[in-house]
Amino acid sequence: MHRLAAVSGLVALVGSESCIIHLKSELEISSQQQSRLNEVIRAVTQERTVQHQCLVLAASQAHSSQSAALFLGSWVSPPLVHSLSHPTRAHLYESLGLWMKHVAEDKLQVYVDKLGLQHFQDKQNPHSLSMCQSLLRGLAQAMALPNPPKHCWTVLSSTTEKIYSILPNQIQDNEVGLYVGLAKCLSELCDTEIDRITRVTEDRMEKAAFILAYLTSKGRLPFLGLNDVISGIRCGWLGHRVGWILLQAFYQCHRGTNPSTGVSQQMEWLLELMGHIRNIAYGGKAEPSGDTSAATDFLFHVFAAAVVSWGDHVVPLLLGVRATWLPWQPESKPQILEHSLYGEESHVGNALPHCLLGMPLSLAQLLSKEPWSSQRHKFIDWLLSITEGPEKSFSVAVTNAAKAALLALNSFPEFKKKLVWTRAYGW
Repeated sequence: MHRLAAVSGLVALVGSESCIIHLKSELEISSQQQSRLNEVIRAVTQERTVQHQCLVLAASQAHSSQSAALFLGSWVSPPLVHSLSHPTRAHLYESLGLWMKHVAEDKLQVYVDKLGLQHFQDKQNPHSLSMCQSLLRGLAQAMALPNPPKHCWTVLSSTTEKIYSILPNQIQDNEVGLYVGLAKCLSELCDTEIDRITRVTEDRMEKAAFILAYLTSKGRLPFLGLNDVISGIRCGWLGHRVGWILLQAFYQCHRGTNPSTGVSQQMEWLLELMGHIRNIAYGGKAEPSGDTSAATDFLFHVFAAAVVSWGDHVVPLLLGVRATWLPWQPESKPQILEHSLYGEESHVGNALPHCLLGMPLSLAQLLSKEPWSSQRHKFIDWLLSITEGPEKSFSVAVTNAAKAALLALNSFPEFKKKLVWTRAYGW
């Protein structure tokens, strides 16, 4: 009775029994269509899986099987390449070093250069970022292989240079990994090629500064690689973030154990910087911008950043410098963390000037260590030349910082000489 009442009510709502029969028929058809659709989806998924596994196998066997190399070559070029799934494309990029020598040069160029660069140009595609990262990982691993064939190296190095040109100058937080991956690729090139590709210009200031600073912090380039970045800022090129990049690079160099950026290299570079500042202040070298005080102030800030980074473990952390470039790597950054590559944006522009506050005590700590202690007399003489230098050559803040640094060295024997301490105290 209950069922009959329910059917009667439904008929009353719909209007007639024929409508009920029609709805039931449509439901059966819809169910059949859904079943067919599920079969199609299952077949496509299975096909994608089989395709992926076949190409993974071909990539791993291309070095020993000509058939595998020919099979792979047909899939990494049009038209078949356009039917590859994203996971398959990513795997082929990341395993580039395994198969690049065993496919034709034109096919390699199409897959790596032409199709690979499209991912860097198409920012709207949600898969683009992950594909770019896969390509950069594959490039770095392939370029690190010993004695790659000339045609392979040409494609790899050309693609790396083009990627550098495509990446924007302003570094976004979600794309920092791309610049790090690119730096790893560039590190496999010779120094002259790195200098040519990463030449510091006004429109590429931030990008070039980050790449050069990263390579320097990893010991791939000497400190001289940072000189062009410093010169660019002195020319007035906008680079408010570059100061923080330099500070981070100095600190990373101090934490590392690379021979090209070791203690001896740090001391040599810093002494050269000190001599450069003195030459500008006393008119021994013309300043491109014409503003001597601004130039010496900035260079003294760089000096302070280096001293703080190399002489003290605490002050850099208070300034926002981190133990690694990307503290959330290799894991993805948790959503609760708000820090970015540059930390607090409000502190970025003043990263170098803030180093003046910690520089005096950091310098005393630095000069108490070997081999820095052998150069105390040079630092004291240099600081005296700043405190006694032309008034127009230094700002009041820099002069005061130099005086404070000088007095912080009063416990050293070199300071206790009468000729030194009388000058330091202005007697």
